[in-house]
Amino acid sequence: MDKNSRITNDILYSFFNCNYKAWLKVQGEMRSNKSDFEILQNEQNAYIRSHFINNICSKTDNILTNTENIDSCILKRRYDFIFNGIDND
Repeated sequence: MDKNSRITNDILYSFFNCNYKAWLKVQGEMRSNKSDFEILQNEQNAYIRSHFINNICSKTDNILTNTENIDSCILKRRYDFIFNGIDND
């Protein structure tokens, strides 16, 4: 695995279903030709995820969303939830 490769949601979900498929995606050898079912499933997952995040955000103020770079300083603030963050440490 290349040090610059990132583990994306697509690779993580592939790993849960098929280790070999995830390995191919990490290596860049598998191109994404998604079926209609997979496209529909991804759209539904995005819809459910956005509603979940909105629901959580309406119930508490101690949330960090859409943060590109998360470092130890941010983690020390002890947020209840961190959504869409990338850990660079």
